[in-house]
Amino acid sequence: MSHLRTLFLTLLITGILALVLAFVLVPDALATVWERLGLPPTWFERIETALGRAPVTEPGGIRLYGVLEATETYVMSELSGRIAEVWADEGDWVEAGQPLLRLDGSETAARLTAAQAAVAAAQAAETAAAAPPQATTLALAAARVTAAETRLEAARRSLEQARRRRDEPLALEGEIATTREAIPAAQAAVERARADVARLEVLLAKAQEDGSREGQYQQRILSLQHQAAEAQVEAAQARLEGLQRRLALLLEQRREPLLLEAQLHAAEQEVLLAEAELALARAEAAQASASPQPEAVAVAAARVQAAIAARRRIEWEQEKLTVTAPMAGRIAKRLRAVGETVAAGEPLFILMDPRDLEVSVFVAVADLPRVHLGQELPVEVAVPGGPRLTAVVTFIATEARFRPGNVLDPQDRGDMVFAVRLRLPNPDLSLKPGMPVDVVLP
Repeated sequence: MSHLRTLFLTLLITGILALVLAFVLVPDALATVWERLGLPPTWFERIETALGRAPVTEPGGIRLYGVLEATETYVMSELSGRIAEVWADEGDWVEAGQPLLRLDGSETAARLTAAQAAVAAAQAAETAAAAPPQATTLALAAARVTAAETRLEAARRSLEQARRRRDEPLALEGEIATTREAIPAAQAAVERARADVARLEVLLAKAQEDGSREGQYQQRILSLQHQAAEAQVEAAQARLEGLQRRLALLLEQRREPLLLEAQLHAAEQEVLLAEAELALARAEAAQASASPQPEAVAVAAARVQAAIAARRRIEWEQEKLTVTAPMAGRIAKRLRAVGETVAAGEPLFILMDPRDLEVSVFVAVADLPRVHLGQELPVEVAVPGGPRLTAVVTFIATEARFRPGNVLDPQDRGDMVFAVRLRLPNPDLSLKPGMPVDVVLP
């Protein structure tokens, strides 16, 4: 008997719960079943009142079923990059313009520095293009021309010597003999310079022992002479080494005649290079002495504008490294974390504004004339004790469709309907997305 009693109580409680859920979710369908079963309608109304669901009092009213929804916005980055910092998480309330995360900007900072330098260089070039000839500039240009002429003369002399060595073997022998004769003299010069250094070192040591004013003066003079003598030793040694290398090269050329030919070709190329440098120096001198050309000034100004535009583009990128909230709302979901690399246009957050909710319902074709944009319709929140509010029609579909299979009223599935969307203010945030509601169409 105890088992039967327990089973009976379980079935009774389950039936009561199912009846309550039916009253909450599909009251109209339950009312139809109630009427077909021949049950008293006053009982139905009393149950609805006890559940906090006042029956529709509008004559000829129609209940439309929907669910509260909040408008969701995807927050994206306009740039690609690696996430360096995240300042908002799921559930946080953010204001419009509030920073949410920052992408790594090390590369952008380096590019900005280079762009700023490019702007400065372009502006300097524009100033130079618009400036009249300067005396200093003319002097430098003339000095470059003189140096280029000197190099060309030396290159031509080297070419003439190379030709003479190749075509006149006796000339090569004469250079070898002359170089050999110069080496002993250079060696003697080195020895003399070293002897002078040694002599001055002795005199300098004696002067350092004399502490008088005259001794100190003599010490400074000898110190300067000692430095000059050491420089003379270095110069003499360099000349000796140069003669020795020259002699070795001349002897190698005598042993290998092909070296003479190679040296001749090198001298010819050196002459051509010197001639080109002279032509360039003369052209630069002519340009330096010319008055500013309007075309050149215009080109320089255009390059400045291009450099500034490139810099501004990078400055814009640097600003966009920080992703901000496009509107006020609550972070419904954070999709990326620090260290991840994201592409431009990839969603980073889902932002929801619960202060303005929407509900979508489906109106039958026959009932569509009852609905118009801007119309205020009563809305009942389908929960125990739910309030009765007012929503405004903001959208009416222009084409009919089959009623979706997931609507809450199973009796209306498969009908041709029009989608209608209503806006429901929620300033106190008492309503939550996902709540079922009934829209009453009078």
